[in-house]
Amino acid sequence: MTEASPKPRGLSVRASRVVPASPAEIYRAFTDPTLATVWWGKTEKAEVASYEIAARSGGSFHFRRRTAKGAEEVSSGQFVEVNPRKLVFTWRSPESQPPVEDSLVTMDLLDLKD
Repeated sequence: MTEASPKPRGLSVRASRVVPASPAEIYRAFTDPTLATVWWGKTEKAEVASYEIAARSGGSFHFRRRTAKGAEEVSSGQFVEVNPRKLVFTWRSPESQPPVEDSLVTMDLLDLKD
């Protein structure tokens, strides 16, 4: 039995990225806490300070970023669907500017060789 996905509402955005890695590598980079800090990494604006994740349907994630100015921002969410080819999760970043609430993110992990 699978959990029903939250119904989308409001703005819908679609983006595609080609990453030089297999779907399995991307899945591990996103769901393994030790790899996720590298995946989210460090930018000019912020770096990941901590990352906690329970990558399973109904599980959650929580990560904290430290900005270049020393402020901290937290993002969190809950997984709706988790498998090596697809991740669906909610996303909240209440401290970001502008704040993000109640977003639903779907990541389809495709192998362009297929």
